[in-house]
Amino acid sequence: MSSPAEPSAASTTVAPAKRPAIFYGWWIVAAGTLAIAINGAVYYYGMAVFFTPLIQEFGWSRTALSGVFSIARMQAGIAGPLTGIAIDRWGPRRMMVIGMCMVSLGFFLLARVSAIEAFYAIFIVFLSVGTGLAASPPVGAAVANWFVRHRSTAMGILMCGGGIGGFMATALGYLIDGYGWRTTMDIIAVVVLATGLPVAAVIRHKPEPYGLRPDGDPPGATIRVEPKSAIARARASQVNFQPREALGTFTFYLLCLMFGLRHLTTSGALLHLPALMVDRGYSLETAALIAGLVALASVPGRLVCGWLADRMDSRYVFAGCFALLSLSATVLALGSSPLHLVFFVVGYGVSYGGSVPLTMSMVADYFGHRWYATIYGISQFGMMWGAILGPLVAGYAYDSTGSYELALNVFTVTNFLGFIICFVVRPPKPPRRLRTTPGSVAST
Repeated sequence: MSSPAEPSAASTTVAPAKRPAIFYGWWIVAAGTLAIAINGAVYYYGMAVFFTPLIQEFGWSRTALSGVFSIARMQAGIAGPLTGIAIDRWGPRRMMVIGMCMVSLGFFLLARVSAIEAFYAIFIVFLSVGTGLAASPPVGAAVANWFVRHRSTAMGILMCGGGIGGFMATALGYLIDGYGWRTTMDIIAVVVLATGLPVAAVIRHKPEPYGLRPDGDPPGATIRVEPKSAIARARASQVNFQPREALGTFTFYLLCLMFGLRHLTTSGALLHLPALMVDRGYSLETAALIAGLVALASVPGRLVCGWLADRMDSRYVFAGCFALLSLSATVLALGSSPLHLVFFVVGYGVSYGGSVPLTMSMVADYFGHRWYATIYGISQFGMMWGAILGPLVAGYAYDSTGSYELALNVFTVTNFLGFIICFVVRPPKPPRRLRTTPGSVAST
């Protein structure tokens, strides 16, 4: 792999000796995919595997344990704007190094807790903050800068890391069964540092300081994008909204509502899925495998939906994801046969996975890449309500009724609402400061 040299302090642009055979942006996608896989394996999916062992050892209620995940989502939303500003100012690589170290230390400390108060504090301060700095926000910001025409495809490949990591998390069930959950957390602490730091070293913020251009286009070339859809026209215009300008659009708040509804379902269902499977008579190892298969099924969804969003209006692709999410939640609630479970694993995995890259690419498509990390960070604050409520809805439904059926029915309805919003949201008009020439849009 050929890595571009760091730009010198005396120069802002370094001309490459020759155009590389493989555009360096794809190496960033590959490294970012691995970073997200690590995050998915040990945190987003992995912590769900720890759910049942923690309840069995300490006797905590499901609502109480779900609360830590909800507060963590709230913390991520509140810190999102600050994280975005830090990424835009200091670059994603530095943030990733800090984040990986925090996650590693967090698991080391969690392995030694005995009270739920300590579990809350360590989880929120180290794991929640650390993963926000180590995975999706920084690598997503880098990919948004390195790609324009192929942005959704690149995001789709990037976010396959989540599905790969989710399947990797199935190994945690066997580690916990063989060594206990505390030793498993110690193993995770070592693995995060050993793999995460080399991955972070590959990441670069923007192509221009290295004499490169987005999508690997040669310097000075005229970039043409066929405006077949509103998204394609937005990309072709390359309008870069400032954060305050993005906040002044109705589109921004519709996106936050739409993304929040998606998080309401996915954060609640995925966290409680292993526990739901154990309740239905499966072993912890099998329950972890089922959750891992959902994550694995999300990989083709991420690839296909990312590819489709580069060729048609991404709103309609997102609407299809919401429709399939709603149907899959209904099947899981009402069905009990192995065939119903197979449909849920495939349908939910594909639709959940497909919506992930769309969430990231639509922010860049609508508001540009110049302040992407900051605007996406602010949008995390706007969508965090769904990530907060999802685990609590599922936990409270079980503690109140002894079943997850009520929660799954709620998720069916919220997915349908998201489906409707997809047909309402539109790309915003360019900021007033850029409406300078009739029939054209200036780039900034």
